Amino acid sequence: MNLKVYTTALCLFFVFGISPGCSPEEITKDEVLSVHANKQLGKEAAIDKLIPRIFIHSLKELKLGFDPSTKDSLLEISYGGSSALTFSSQKEYKTNTVMTHALYSAKTLFASAPYPISQVRLSLVKPLYVKDETNPDVGIQEFEILRISMDMKKAREILSKHSNVDPFSTEKSGEKERKAFLEDLIRIWKVELDELNKITVE
Repeated sequence: MNLKVYTTALCLFFVFGISPGCSPEEITKDEVLSVHANKQLGKEAAIDKLIPRIFIHSLKELKLGFDPSTKDSLLEISYGGSSALTFSSQKEYKTNTVMTHALYSAKTLFASAPYPISQVRLSLVKPLYVKDETNPDVGIQEFEILRISMDMKKAREILSKHSNVDPFSTEKSGEKERKAFLEDLIRIWKVELDELNKITVE
């Protein structure tokens, strides 16, 4: 079975310029801090208020519960686009996808950091073109292509290290610092699923 995305003429991924899902509705750092300051909001209410504003139309599932093996609190998020097209080359596709995932993990970390959450699991689900050797007709199916988890204790330490970085900003002046923040986050990821090498860009 071959998994493919097809290139087109515009750019899908702007990790440091225009962030994924960018729209007038996308939440800002100040709005997140305002929710944090509202002590009348409990963990569940705050997460329900913040996470949909981070992912906007790409949010597929949001679940706040407990890891059955450790009993630790667990925030699970699934997101993805509705198009099987990309504007990245084969060489760029994996890097752009991972860095976009990192940006979402940074925003999720910032939003959830004050609350008693021990682990975050972030999953990317995308429609892909599928061509089976026994069936030459091309069809589109949704696949989970990347899933990571973050230990929040380690993640909060990285957030503290990069306390001057605004993961919600699209200003180019802070691009270098945001990239360093994202790279530090990637280093503590536990990668639970990575299908990116199986995807062909045509």
